[in-house]
Amino acid sequence: MILRAEDRIAEGSFADVFAIPEYGQIAKVFRSANDPGLVEGAMAVFAAECAAYDLLGEHIDLAVHAPEYHGPLDLDGVEDANGYDWSSRYLLDCCYVLERIEGPDVSVFEVSEAFPHVLLLVAAFQQIGIAFVTDVTVFAWEDPARTKLIGFATDDGGR
Repeated sequence: MILRAEDRIAEGSFADVFAIPEYGQIAKVFRSANDPGLVEGAMAVFAAECAAYDLLGEHIDLAVHAPEYHGPLDLDGVEDANGYDWSSRYLLDCCYVLERIEGPDVSVFEVSEAFPHVLLLVAAFQQIGIAFVTDVTVFAWEDPARTKLIGFATDDGGR
């Protein structure tokens, strides 16, 4: 699969997020760097995030509170509309695909006091081994049945 640079919708410390509009999904692609330490860090974060989604797959009651995980994807490249190849900016084998969640989102810290079910959900994730929850973002926080979390991992990946 080749992602389109113009479909990039977000960026984080280690990765960029690209929409895959034809499938209603997103791809989180980890960035490359000249510094080997940063590359190792990105690879560790990728592994910890994939491991967290794998854990959730074993807990269906909790998995409904995260986007559907479609697993890792080896990319063929990232190009823009003019044909420029952006692939060298990315670790093409450090990418995973998720369901795209629409709607407003907030940091877990912004809503955990007013909506205690969010804090209970985070604690349940921690109980199954998803220990890194500092960066959790929450969608549909007002409805306990529809609440979804993103931005978690089994550990901090050396962040």
